[in-house]
Amino acid sequence: MVESLEDLYRDVAEVRHIFLHGDSVHDRLVAVVDREPKTSGGLSDVHLLAKLQTHAYQAKREPYERIAELMVSPEPFSVENGFLNSTGKLNRRALLGKYRAEVDGMLERAAHGIDIHDLEEHDPAQGFAEQGGTSLKAASIAKLYTELGLPLDHAIALLMDGQTTLAEASALMNSEVRNQKDKIGDAVDVDKDIELDDEMDNWKGVPRCDAKGVLVTGASGFVGGHVVAELLRGAAAGGPIVCVLREHTVKGAKKKLELSLHKLGLEEAVASCAGVECLLGNLSHNRLGLSSEDTEGLRGRIGTVLHLAAKVDLAASYRAHRSANVTGTREACRLAGMLGARLLHVSTTDVLPRVARLGYEEVEVFDLNLSAEEAPDDKHGYARSKWAAERVVVTARRRGLRCSILRLGMVAGHSATGICVARDWVPRLFVGIAHAQAFPCADERHTLPHSVPVDVVAQAVVALMQADEAAVDGQGITVASCAGLIQMQELHRQLVAFGGPYAGMRLVPFPEWIQKVKDDAALSAWPIFNWAEHQPEFPVFNSRPLFAPAPIGPRVLQAVSSCPAAAEGLTRGLSGSALRAMLRHLLLTL
Repeated sequence: MVESLEDLYRDVAEVRHIFLHGDSVHDRLVAVVDREPKTSGGLSDVHLLAKLQTHAYQAKREPYERIAELMVSPEPFSVENGFLNSTGKLNRRALLGKYRAEVDGMLERAAHGIDIHDLEEHDPAQGFAEQGGTSLKAASIAKLYTELGLPLDHAIALLMDGQTTLAEASALMNSEVRNQKDKIGDAVDVDKDIELDDEMDNWKGVPRCDAKGVLVTGASGFVGGHVVAELLRGAAAGGPIVCVLREHTVKGAKKKLELSLHKLGLEEAVASCAGVECLLGNLSHNRLGLSSEDTEGLRGRIGTVLHLAAKVDLAASYRAHRSANVTGTREACRLAGMLGARLLHVSTTDVLPRVARLGYEEVEVFDLNLSAEEAPDDKHGYARSKWAAERVVVTARRRGLRCSILRLGMVAGHSATGICVARDWVPRLFVGIAHAQAFPCADERHTLPHSVPVDVVAQAVVALMQADEAAVDGQGITVASCAGLIQMQELHRQLVAFGGPYAGMRLVPFPEWIQKVKDDAALSAWPIFNWAEHQPEFPVFNSRPLFAPAPIGPRVLQAVSSCPAAAEGLTRGLSGSALRAMLRHLLLTL
């Protein structure tokens, strides 16, 4: 997959060779470019980046396939310096060995930028103003950059500059944001972020709506797509299904949804997509970016707002997540309140302490007071943003909003097809072990991070949405595996039994294994284990209160009892057959 992307970017005249790199904890790609001297001319690095981003956008590549940051190699790639092999292909190990520090720095900086191509319905190859962009719209976009430290007037001026394309403005602003970060750091007043404005006091006069219709955010995502498929399977209990998507046109939004479902192997849902209404929106805008006309059109039809959308970049700061995750949740609350609907907010078990300070019975099903849970530290920006988002929901409840929080544990591939997100933690581990041809020694303390198949998660979410509201309103419910933990020794046995690249792998001490995956670089498990390089043994996972003293179970299973398939799936967890399905998918596609 990386090679095909590199072929795409080599179509740009200024690029002779390009080395792409990404990992499972960042949602952006970075690049080392060997520039073509005959065509590069005076093109700056920022403008080259803008040109590459525009090329990928026009080729309809996904956001995570677009380059967020680049550096130009000071020396050409050649066989002589080891950057190319004898057939002219990239020597990835040599390139990463040479530029490891620079690549890590680019990944860190890339986490503090915005992909402007997804913000508005404009061509990135043209100027913002020449496409009819107004100062008001420019201010709306610029506000996202001011949250990252860029002065508002300066951001607006860059957008409205008639000599600068939208892609160039984006690259320039992101460059300045990263420079600003070095000066201002990531300090943000989280307490202020969770405050609600006075407009959100007006819910009490809105008639309650118990309509069967559901509005979904995040429908084009991994979990969101499966939830939409599950809703379609049950025809949403007779009500309309409305998906809010960030796209240029309603037709484009419907196509985006269908393509996402197709990539997830949900062909039955694709065939039923005609029954889904798509609206254009944006998480960080007022009422999720819905127009007044669209908002009024939902009144009396939507009884539930199911908020799944979120930015997930485990290496990025709280500041980088706050617009999508905190502001987005506030606007989901605002919309639900205006419609008289209830809100089901999907969160994550990452908000919990990393060591067991609470008993699992206190986090399995819980009241929405959340007073006993401390905030994740500044090193965990995603978790901190979801923690803050939960506080937004709690504050909204105090103002009269009907709401519940569903905390998802780690999500694995589909139990039957195995289709998963290859950049996620567990799939990356499986692929990394295959590349290393070695398995780290472990004992009974060492377990695979607990996960549950995505189709089971979707069944559970929909079951909770359709359950008796009195049983879930004002509650937090943890949707995670109720099965026992999988020991690494058992995983080794299952991989060997699976065969293929695992048949002849060696058992080696953890220090030897971690060095091997480090040498294998981007093709390995190194990106998810680099933090453990100097540990003497395999890390101990599953230390959160969900798994100490035992996995969750009775109360969660009771909560989803209206859907036997969900209850059975949570009880099984990541079964042997589901694990093998993931392996087949990963080894076939990668």
